[in-house]
Formats: sequence, C-alpha cells, structure tokens
Amino acid sequence: KKNPVYWDDEMPVFTHSHKIHLESKLDDVFEFGFKKPLIIASHSAPIFCYPHQKWGGSIVDNFIIEQNDKERSVMGRIYYTIKDKINQISKDQKAKSKKINWYYGHFHERTPNQKFNGDLFHGLGILNIVEYK
Repeated sequence: KKNPVYWDDEMPVFTHSHKIHLESKLDDVFEFGFKKPLIIASHSAPIFCYPHQKWGGSIVDNFIIEQNDKERSVMGRIYYTIKDKINQISKDQKAKSKKINWYYGHFHERTPNQKFNGDLFHGLGILNIVEYK
C-alpha cells in the first residue's frame, strides 16, 4: 500500500458544536473590545484563497483535488463563522469591524497578500517566519 496523501483522521471537521464553541471563544476574546489584532494561523486556507490546487495542479489527481476542496471548504466555514461573529459584536458595540489576518502554509509557497471581504490572507512558504507589527 503506498503512502496516503490524507490519513484517516487528517481531514478537519467543523460541526455545529465546534461552531458554538468558537463563537463562545470569540465572545471571550472580544469582551473588552477590538484593541488587539485578530490573527489566525492554520495549515490550510479557505477555498477562495490562492493557490487553488496543491502543487500548482502538476501532480494531482481527482482524489487529491476532492480532499483538498473538502479541507478548504471547512476552513471557509470557519472563516465565515468568525466573520459573522465579528460583524455581530462590532454592531452590538457600535465599533468598527475588526479585520482578520489569516496565515496558512498548506501549499509550501509564499503568495502575495490577498484581500477578501477586507481581510488579509497570507500564504507562507517553507520555513517562512512572519513578524506581525
């Protein structure tokens, strides 16, 4: 049996109970306002981020594409949960909406900063070190 690209327990999941837990944690984070930056670091990126296929599409098959799309759709659901909670809290506090800085390394290549819904997404290459000022 050749080495698997995805192991049995590698695929991220985001159930309703995960969503409730995340929303609760965000309430705790923003209890005292929006003074600090919101930084998210994850292995993969939401599906709308570049690049759209692992390895630039050069050695992928349908299984890899399907698994990659599933993983990234989970990241997208997490992003929209965070974004919706930020918008709700900012409305409740009559404050300017908080921007997200999301860093990911799944593709092993540095990508130009991408903007989506006013948030920044940064793809990191192998051994990239980032200092947030």
